[in-house]
Amino acid sequence: MHTRAMDSASPPEWPQRKRLRLAGFDYAEARSYFVTIVVVDRRCLFGEVTQGRMSPSHAGEMVVSHWQALAVRFSGLEVEQFVVMPNHLHGLVSTVGMSSPPVLGSIVGAFKSITARAYRAGADEGRWPPMSHGLWQRGYFDHIIRDETDAAHAMEYIANNPANWRTDRYNS
Repeated sequence: MHTRAMDSASPPEWPQRKRLRLAGFDYAEARSYFVTIVVVDRRCLFGEVTQGRMSPSHAGEMVVSHWQALAVRFSGLEVEQFVVMPNHLHGLVSTVGMSSPPVLGSIVGAFKSITARAYRAGADEGRWPPMSHGLWQRGYFDHIIRDETDAAHAMEYIANNPANWRTDRYNS
């Protein structure tokens, strides 16, 4: 076996992960956010799109239920327009009316954790396909809503997502 001595003066070069959050932005600021969360390996677990309409599976209905319940978990959070697709979720949330808004990552983290546990329980009972590497991809995509035009664009994107499924980048 051949080994190469490492130069102790220079550590190995590790690939850098792309920064997902906007540098310097306070994600605990009362704002509206467009969020996208994707299933590991983009597996289609939450239903299917037929003739431009999303038909959620039982697992998809569970995801819908937990997304809507975020408004109860985080009192004052507004869960605005959203769509659960076969392998991802797009949604608008607003912390504008909250006196002490949580960091966006706490909201998304709670949702991902709760749904992953619920999905695992359903898979253990044989109701849904098992997931060996968890339910959700690491991280999430967010877009800070800057004004009414931006909000309208996000809402239009969400509303049209099922109709555009054939060309959606998450449709493998």
